[in-house]
Amino acid sequence: MMKRLISISIPISIAILVGITHFSCGRAPHSGPLESTQKIGELESLEVLEEQFRKEGFIAPNTFRVVIIEPAETAGSDNYALETAKKRAYLMLKKHLLSDNRIVTSNVDAAILGIVERDGSLRKVEDAKKTRNVYFFDIKKEGIKQHIESLAPKR
Repeated sequence: MMKRLISISIPISIAILVGITHFSCGRAPHSGPLESTQKIGELESLEVLEEQFRKEGFIAPNTFRVVIIEPAETAGSDNYALETAKKRAYLMLKKHLLSDNRIVTSNVDAAILGIVERDGSLRKVEDAKKTRNVYFFDIKKEGIKQHIESLAPKR
């Protein structure tokens, strides 16, 4: 009984901590690993760019993506975008496992957090509108979907 209580309370505690941290973090100037800005030319249509923003999750065999969009008035918030992207990536990967009826333990949580920290990178994308900041947080790892799914056994 005690072992079950601990296995349930640890993931809940982590989720609460992530939620509290998300809402209590202020915006700070960039100090994280932000890759160079990618310019989208005027020739590329707005529809193509909008479609690219909608692609999240496992977008390729070796890539998992999270898209962060925020108003342009929040200039200098690259570090905030990085932290938000990491939290969303962690939660989305965990949700993917749970939706596939997999057992997510504290070890699985730690492994997911490690992958997000180690293999994730933030890239800023500028669109022609200039009314928003768009960031792609990509986790690039060989066979990432199979790797994530191998972390947690099915129920």
